[in-house]
Amino acid sequence: MRLVCVEGSVKMVDNQQKALWDAVGSSFVDYYYKQFDTDRSLLESLYIDSSCLTWEGEKFHGKKQIIDKLTADEDLILGFHQSFLLKFMNNSWVCINEIFRLAIHNFDGQGQR
Repeated sequence: MRLVCVEGSVKMVDNQQKALWDAVGSSFVDYYYKQFDTDRSLLESLYIDSSCLTWEGEKFHGKKQIIDKLTADEDLILGFHQSFLLKFMNNSWVCINEIFRLAIHNFDGQGQR
């Protein structure tokens, strides 16, 4: 058993539930990056009109603005950090909040700023 925060409250999660959450997360990430690399417009099904994306501090609200940002240009291959907040709605998982940051901010090669 372990503690997790679900819908604003702390709950106990057993190994079976943990396996389910791991499967949901892994499946989402596999699908997201496959579509991101092949046809980013197909990511539209993962967002809703109230979804938010913060991309390097710039905010995008709603599926249209998010997809417009994701399909705007080809990106160089760089290190990054990305977090997704998923919610189960109408029998499918959607991304209600996403944060993206490049991992190249003012480091001297030894991990010092």
